[in-house]
Amino acid sequence: MFKKTALFFSLAAMGISVSHGDTPVKTPRPIPATRTEMKELLEDKATYGETFFVPVRARWNESWLDEEGNEVPALKDLKHDIGNMLNKAIAAVEDENDALNG
Repeated sequence: MFKKTALFFSLAAMGISVSHGDTPVKTPRPIPATRTEMKELLEDKATYGETFFVPVRARWNESWLDEEGNEVPALKDLKHDIGNMLNKAIAAVEDENDALNG
């Protein structure tokens, strides 16, 4: 199951969707050639289609820079103020996804 899921996410990141019959269908988006292009594609909210976008400040494994340029640890690495940071992460997801507001 893990290999199939990893393949699905790899294909999705390259702009290839998988139909119900597991037949890859090419989307009009070109395949990124560099890591920079791949990162830009992954940060583009339109890439996610019907699913919701998780901004960097709400991601479990990624640290991020605050407004002052200070590095904020990834959610999994928090040692204090955990509840407040989780609330901010959820608010960031809601802010980035209109369908979740309400």
